Amino acid sequence: MPNPFTIAIDLEGVLISNAVSQFPRPGAGLFVSACRRAADRVVLYTSVPAERAADTVGRLVADGHLPPDPFDAIVHAQASVKPLVGVADVLFDDAADVAPGEEHRLVRVAGYDPIDDSDTLC
Repeated sequence: MPNPFTIAIDLEGVLISNAVSQFPRPGAGLFVSACRRAADRVVLYTSVPAERAADTVGRLVADGHLPPDPFDAIVHAQASVKPLVGVADVLFDDAADVAPGEEHRLVRVAGYDPIDDSDTLC
């Protein structure tokens, strides 16, 4: 059986402004839903501690900014470099670097600026 195709999505700067202000990015729910349709698994890959990330995701779901059960797992990144082997096939991130040789698996997105009301992820 082939390995499942997995998409990883960063939290800060992609789905929300940052872990302190936590402004949800317009279109975040549509983006995550599209990823769920396109992949076998979708994981949140973040430097935010897992418990805090889970609380943030729970709030975003409860407030209707993300679909129910948006992620199959939350993976805590230990450093600014996010190795993808064993985690995901593709990473959507605004600031992280990936391990050498994995650059082709990184999709860099513009960081979310909540002041810019024209910003949308989807």
